[in-house]
Amino acid sequence: MCGIVGSISFGSGSASVERVRTACQVLSHRGPDDAGLACGSWRGSIDPIEDGSTSGAFAGGRAPLVLGHRRLSIIELGHAGHQPMISDDRKAALVFNGEIYNYVELRAQLSRDVHLRTHSDTEVLLAGLRLRGADFLKEVTGMFAFAYVDLVRAEALLGRDHFGIKPLYYSMESGILHFASELAALRAVARADWRLNPRAALQFLRFGVTDDTEETFFDDVRSVPPAHAIVFGADGSPPVATRYWRLSRNKVQVSAGAARESVAAELSASVALHLRSDVPVGACLSGGLDSTALVAHMRGQLGPSVPIHAFSFISPDDSQSEAPYVRAAVDAFGLTGHVTHGGVNLSGAVADVVRCQGEPFASLSIVAQYAVFQSAHAAGVKVLLDGQGADELFGGYVPAVAARIAMLLREGRWREVGRILSTFEFVARSNARARMIASAIVRLLPMSVARTALGLLGEPIVPDWVNRDWFESRLPDVESLWHRGHADLQDELVAFVEQRTLPALLRFEDRNSMRWSVESRVPFCTPRLAELAMSLAPELLVDSHGRTKSILRDAVGGLLPDVIVTRPKIGFLAPERLWMGDLSAWSAEVLRDGAQRLPDIISWNHEAMRLGQPEPRGFSRWRVLSFAAWAREWNVQGGVARA
Repeated sequence: MCGIVGSISFGSGSASVERVRTACQVLSHRGPDDAGLACGSWRGSIDPIEDGSTSGAFAGGRAPLVLGHRRLSIIELGHAGHQPMISDDRKAALVFNGEIYNYVELRAQLSRDVHLRTHSDTEVLLAGLRLRGADFLKEVTGMFAFAYVDLVRAEALLGRDHFGIKPLYYSMESGILHFASELAALRAVARADWRLNPRAALQFLRFGVTDDTEETFFDDVRSVPPAHAIVFGADGSPPVATRYWRLSRNKVQVSAGAARESVAAELSASVALHLRSDVPVGACLSGGLDSTALVAHMRGQLGPSVPIHAFSFISPDDSQSEAPYVRAAVDAFGLTGHVTHGGVNLSGAVADVVRCQGEPFASLSIVAQYAVFQSAHAAGVKVLLDGQGADELFGGYVPAVAARIAMLLREGRWREVGRILSTFEFVARSNARARMIASAIVRLLPMSVARTALGLLGEPIVPDWVNRDWFESRLPDVESLWHRGHADLQDELVAFVEQRTLPALLRFEDRNSMRWSVESRVPFCTPRLAELAMSLAPELLVDSHGRTKSILRDAVGGLLPDVIVTRPKIGFLAPERLWMGDLSAWSAEVLRDGAQRLPDIISWNHEAMRLGQPEPRGFSRWRVLSFAAWAREWNVQGGVARA
């Protein structure tokens, strides 16, 4: 787990070694154990820069190719894993962030064709890319983002893992490609003013959605899409993006028993791969089904004598507290439990999360997650497993039930609809039957009718607390920002995985964990497990009683305490009402600053902005605060982030 950065010229220009060195320092939290730089030219070779000097081959501290790396040592802890990793003939080089979990098996395959000097997963990726190019990524199970330069092929390759677990941003500036693991590091090498992306801004302010496309909050900065490799030719030809994997929906008719066994076996195999590490591995533990299933498999595979440290956030709001479930998991599996309540120097923590996230975030739960990784760092644990992805793949969210009901309505299966509405625990608990029916029906309506209905319900796509003129003059079709959901369960789950929730959750997880130099691994996010989930019949995911993640509950239920299997889902929540009260002074300051920086974007005098007042329908005061705090962090004035 690391941080990468670099600049690559595809013309007559050259890149600054010093800027890349500075950007590496910006990424020091991602890799406190080691650092490295390399530079080269397309018609020459790639060489390491030793002892803080610049290469003697290039005058003025500039070169056509400059690569930088910060390392968090997890596998092959010694110098053999140092990066940038350069081939023996100095014609290829790699900077890589992440882990290749099946590197042992891939190494055995590659050893038939090439001699590998180390036991690091980095060398496996370097050799595989050199032999097979981007096609090699189809064989990889892991989380990764990398930049690979091949002087023989005269090309550079940026690549990202199947789900986008690890980040990679890039921009082009006067024929020079700049890339980095985080936006702050990218800005250290690409120093031009960055323009605010109005689509991303309105999408976030109105719906709380981020990371749903390759766009960022800046017009001129892109994220490499998940499951993509982008090839840049040394001749300056237009880059070519290739999608090497897509989550398929090939349904397979299997019995519930066979499906249960397949899910159990695949999850066990994934956990085994994610336990590969040369340092101890711990876990994030919410007390929910997903994280507890992971610690159950960890205990089963590591045996009773290996300590497993588990880190939990317990809300000080008793109505949200998961303390009984966390205690049940700790006792059942003999874990060493660590609990944090957050809230210590809350305004300082929020400011730090704004800084490390790089883009706005829609909930204070991200601050609670930040506290969990801070706790792991304090305990000296460098690797944690977490349960992200299970809800998206196995239908754990309420909209998945709405999509299932829409399918049944379309097929005229009214009795099954009635059964779900009468037994689904969320509906029974929150008296939300009418909203559930409406959510299902709107998925069956023509889009124009559905959009009209949204406005009639008092939730227009462009609300009156933002400056409609500013956004509509910059966006050709603001109506396209609204996502109404799908009338097919698998389509809904694919949307969750690729756009609606998982990309943002993975961004939050990566930045919060790496802020504290902790590697977070997500065993549910593997191609095999995802493809298995998408192959199952809808009733195995959301059953006839509206039970979410039905097949996953059955697959792991025998391993877990009953109180966890049968508990109601409440999500990972921060005590927002309590914390917003504690943040009142900070909030007032941020709103004042936002009104000065962004006077034409948000209606700062709108009654919705008044602290302490009820929030109008469709409005989130926290989203406005997060956006304004981010604008202050990035020195956004009007529509431009000033360097």
